[in-house]
Amino acid sequence: MKIVNWQTLFTDHQLYTWQAFQNLLSEPIVHLIAKSESEVRKRQGWKKANLEGMEVTCLSSENWWAHGTAILKKHHDAVHFFGGFWADRRYFPLMLYALWHGMEVVVMNESYSTENVGYMSDQHKLVGWVKVKLRPLLYRVAAFTLNAIARGSRPAVMAMSNRAVRQFLQAGFRDDQVFPFGYFIPTVADVGEELPRRVGMIRLVFLGSLLQRKGLDVLIEAVSNCHLRGANVIVDVYGPGESDRVPLSSDCVIYKGIIPFGEAQATIAQYDVLVLPSRHDGWGVVVNEALLQGIPVVASENVGAACLVEASGAGAVFRNEDVAGLQKIIQRIADDPTVLRVWRDKASKVKTLIEPEVAAKYMHDVVKFYFHREGDRPRLRCCESEERLGYL
Repeated sequence: MKIVNWQTLFTDHQLYTWQAFQNLLSEPIVHLIAKSESEVRKRQGWKKANLEGMEVTCLSSENWWAHGTAILKKHHDAVHFFGGFWADRRYFPLMLYALWHGMEVVVMNESYSTENVGYMSDQHKLVGWVKVKLRPLLYRVAAFTLNAIARGSRPAVMAMSNRAVRQFLQAGFRDDQVFPFGYFIPTVADVGEELPRRVGMIRLVFLGSLLQRKGLDVLIEAVSNCHLRGANVIVDVYGPGESDRVPLSSDCVIYKGIIPFGEAQATIAQYDVLVLPSRHDGWGVVVNEALLQGIPVVASENVGAACLVEASGAGAVFRNEDVAGLQKIIQRIADDPTVLRVWRDKASKVKTLIEPEVAAKYMHDVVKFYFHREGDRPRLRCCESEERLGYL
């Protein structure tokens, strides 16, 4: 099996899965990247992924079409994975070229935002409104065009979350084309000594950029309401951005600064629950980081990785921007300690299902099943649940 991986930017979110995928193959994976680093990510404290020992080429910025098509021709018998429909605008025409020439293509894409919020930064409301209206149409055009132009197999789509699966099916991709997927990182084994816990105190943690998209205001209002009602609960907030989004005078919400890169799991492990109230998150790797440490998660329905919580029962999911719904969940765990114990037990059991090696095996099976009809349709157990948990 020959694989060519077209990514916009290589981050640790993908790196470990691709390394595990390589271990299943006899030939080296060819990696293409559109850029070597992101200034926005750099300002947020991200570090470059360690690509040592990997065959990585940066797509030419000036002669990208000639460079890209030359790579496709050279590896015409490979399976070409593209990291997003439009994450780098040059990749979509290269997908069309590959499909027109009968090549095997897999597109890995997160869900798109249905909310009027910026992704990497806050944006003007009018601009956001236009984007929200256009996105469903653009994905319908993409589905029609990619399927229509294919002279061999239609492209497979690895949808990063169950929410993305629903969106791409609605866009016009067929059910047999779309496979649920996500981001997968390894467990950090040595997270240091656990901090002393105050009896009866529920300690929540928020990790993320201090942007409107991340929904921190929803969490602050819900926790503050619980605190006013006598709940013994606090939330520590970590992340880059405008710290004045966190009230300085609050007794239950505290801004703790920025966590050094690579230390998120060690920090999360000191808390009772991670809360991710995002208005939109294509995935949300902090959910993985919490579950890998056996820490339950409360997440908005618009968080891609909420499917991990729904499937495992290791926490709860609430409706987007529903302050009352989130408040009810927080009040419940403050009032009934058994809820937290059950969640923690389930979180400890899901860890083995979200390791990169499991994801790599699934990718390998998807390629064999979809393009070569080998075996049964693969299942991604960490994103499956026999019965939707519902909203608490």
